[in-house]
Amino acid sequence: MNGLMQTVVAIVLASLVLISLAGGIVAGILRARGRQRLQELAYRERIAAIERGLDLSTLPPVIPPDAWMASESGEGSTRRYLVIGGVLLATFGGALAIVMSLIEPGQGKWIVGIIPAATGGGLLLCERLLHTKR
Repeated sequence: MNGLMQTVVAIVLASLVLISLAGGIVAGILRARGRQRLQELAYRERIAAIERGLDLSTLPPVIPPDAWMASESGEGSTRRYLVIGGVLLATFGGALAIVMSLIEPGQGKWIVGIIPAATGGGLLLCERLLHTKR
């Protein structure tokens, strides 16, 4: 490949990694905002019921703000997070190795991508060991 093509491929790969990271961050923010909005609506519903003089025992119980954390804890979510983290790190490490090898071929700088890729592989191995342990 010529120099211009290598640069374009490196920019595309780097932008894909950055876009995926930004997308994950945005998804987490939107999820938290959605939870907060549901909590606010539940409280407003209770306040409206109190103002109308309704019996609060007929309403469903209010979910505590941190109840979502308890529902996501456990072995299933641990395995899920190990898979997500493992895939992300392995993909990032592979992309980093490709980008580094395209930017300066023959310099051996691609080896930098091995560190996150190996970490991701380790997380995937941990998930597999948790799965076979049962």
